[in-house]
Amino acid sequence: MESKQRVLIVEDDRWFADICADSLSDCDVRICHDAQTAIEAIDAARPDIILLDLMLPGSNGVAFLQELRSYQDTRETPVIVCSSLRMSPAQRQGMKVFDPVFFLNKTDATPERLQKVISHQSSVTHEKVLTDDSRSSGRQT
Repeated sequence: MESKQRVLIVEDDRWFADICADSLSDCDVRICHDAQTAIEAIDAARPDIILLDLMLPGSNGVAFLQELRSYQDTRETPVIVCSSLRMSPAQRQGMKVFDPVFFLNKTDATPERLQKVISHQSSVTHEKVLTDDSRSSGRQT
């Protein structure tokens, strides 16, 4: 039996987070409404992919990405940025240092589109795991 894709949704808009979770019913979804809770959730059970809003209460999505990428065991975790924040090409270029795999505007985040993006990333990640078995466990910087 194949295990479900573990998706962590980091989104402070509860309605939007629930819509995303409902559209990913074939995945094992966990929702966190702020960056600190998301880091704790990752420590408890590392997700296969993260759907991240940039505008969060407290520590924002960029700070979350910076922390996520600072640990060896989460450095390679795929992150899809899903935000209503309009970013200029220069801002998107600046975000590339944090290696998000996809930028999705919330206005384009239909259930079908979200499923397609997650499904595509799942297959890319699966191929990478098959060719690169160098993942480590535990927090290492």
